[in-house]
Amino acid sequence: MWVRDGDNWLLGEIVEGKDDVADLITLPHLHEPAILRALEVRYARGRIYTFTGPILLAVNPFENLPIYSEDIMKKYVGKKLGVAPSHVYGTAECAYQYLKQSGKSQSIVVSGESGAGKTETNKHLMYYLAYRSKAGGGIETLAE
Repeated sequence: MWVRDGDNWLLGEIVEGKDDVADLITLPHLHEPAILRALEVRYARGRIYTFTGPILLAVNPFENLPIYSEDIMKKYVGKKLGVAPSHVYGTAECAYQYLKQSGKSQSIVVSGESGAGKTETNKHLMYYLAYRSKAGGGIETLAE
């Protein structure tokens, strides 16, 4: 895969079978072509979330995906970051766990270009945090 770097073009090695990784730091070669290829492969498979260490990258699918529900939220409850599949719920669970353990405020930074999906990401973060902090409630009651 060729990638432009300023005025130069760089050839990046793609390692077949190693480009669908949940965490980019596990790539055999961590350079722009390998990162772009990994994101492309994951996106093509409907996996819009990818970790790079503790940072969650999201690629906006510009469509509704069936990856947000109370059943999926349950899979992240009590899990450490990176144990469950890459998802915004994992990031929210990490912040929630640190909040409960430390009693100190937590922050989640959501950044991106216009149209990148920041509002949708924040909505799902808030749904998850409300779900985790609401005893006996479910996602249906959150929308009310």
